[in-house]
Amino acid sequence: MVALPAGGAFRENPALGSGSSWTARLGFRGTWGGEPGQTLGLAVGLEAGSYDRGYLRATVDAAGSVPLASGSLRISMRGGAISDTPPAWRTFVLGGRGTLPGEPYRAYGGRYLALGRMEWRIPLRIPALRGGDFVDLGSGMTLAPFAAVGWSGEPLEGVPWFGTSGPRPVLGVASELLFNALRVDLGWSPRAGRFALLVDASPAWWPIL
Repeated sequence: MVALPAGGAFRENPALGSGSSWTARLGFRGTWGGEPGQTLGLAVGLEAGSYDRGYLRATVDAAGSVPLASGSLRISMRGGAISDTPPAWRTFVLGGRGTLPGEPYRAYGGRYLALGRMEWRIPLRIPALRGGDFVDLGSGMTLAPFAAVGWSGEPLEGVPWFGTSGPRPVLGVASELLFNALRVDLGWSPRAGRFALLVDASPAWWPIL
C-alpha cells in the first residue's frame, strides 16, 4: 500500500526515540454549573513512568464561561510540568491547530507549558442552507473573537521544537457552523508575523474523535 499527498509532501515524523517503559496515570475531572450560561470545568492529571531514570508529569486544565451581552465569555487555561528525564513523546508542544493558530504547527515545546485562551462567543442567525427535504445545514452560527497566549520551556535535545523565548500571543476570530460542528479559525501571531486559516471539527467533538 502506498500513500501519496494531495499536494506537496507529507510532514516528516520527528525522531522521538524508542524503547519500552511502564506508565501509571491518575486523573480527576469535574464540571460545575450555576446560573444559566455559567459553567466551570477542572481536570487534573498525574503520570509516573519508568523511562530512563523515571519521570513525573502533571497537568491542570481549567475552563469556564459566563454570560456576556448576547453571548458568553469563555476562558480556558492549561498548565503542565515534567520532572527528571521524560521520553520525548511525553513532553508538551505548542503552535498551530488546537493551541496557537497563527504560529507554526508544533514549533514550540518542552518540559513546561502554560496556555491561556479567552473568546467571546456570539450566537448569530444566518439564512438556512437546505438541500431538499432531507438536508438541513442549519440557520445559526457562532462568531468568536479570541485572544490566546502560550509559553513553553526546557525542550529536550534532539526534538524539532524549541522554547518560546517568552510568551507567544495570538489574536483572531473563529466561527462555528453546521450546528456548531465545524469550526473555522483565523489567527494572527504578532511575534511570528503570520496569519493562519484553520478548518476543523468543533473542540466539543474532539474527545469523541
